[in-house]
Amino acid sequence: MEEALKLLEAPVEKAFPASRQELKGDLLLKQGNPEQARAAYQEALTAAETAKSANLVIIKLKLNDLAKEGA
Repeated sequence: MEEALKLLEAPVEKAFPASRQELKGDLLLKQGNPEQARAAYQEALTAAETAKSANLVIIKLKLNDLAKEGA
């Protein structure tokens, strides 16, 4: 997972920042870092709102799930 997180630090096309941050949040959550995952999801949400991205609802659900877990 560390290698995957490092790959996500590389430059990305302007169309993909929301997806990249969402994936980063998923990886961080899987590693047991809910606070870092929340930050990544929040960045993904901001990027998705700016781009009017289709994954906006999914990112909101992930943030809501973290809030319910008390993370």
